[in-house]
Amino acid sequence: VGLARALEVGEHISTLVAGTPAFIDPNYQQTGHFDASCDGYAFGVTLLMLLTGKHPSKRGRTLISFCAARSPDELADARCGWPSSVAAEVL
Repeated sequence: VGLARALEVGEHISTLVAGTPAFIDPNYQQTGHFDASCDGYAFGVTLLMLLTGKHPSKRGRTLISFCAARSPDELADARCGWPSSVAAEVL
C-alpha cells in the first residue's frame, strides 16, 4: 500500500510531501498547499482499495475516477464477499 506524508525540511517550518503518486491529493498537486484533507484523501484511496480489490492507479487512470463512473453494485469486490450495501455506505 502506498502513502502520502509531509516531511519536515531542515530547520525551517516548511514541508515536502513524499509518497506514492496515486495517494497524493490532487488538490495538493495543483496548489502545493498541504493540510489535513490530504491525509483524508490518502485514507479514502486505501478504503476504496479494500472495497474494490483494485490498485490505486492503473494505465494512467486513478481508482477515484474508476469509482466515480460506477454504481455501488459494480464496486463491491465479490471475491471479498462485500454486499453492495457496504459499498453504498462507504461512498
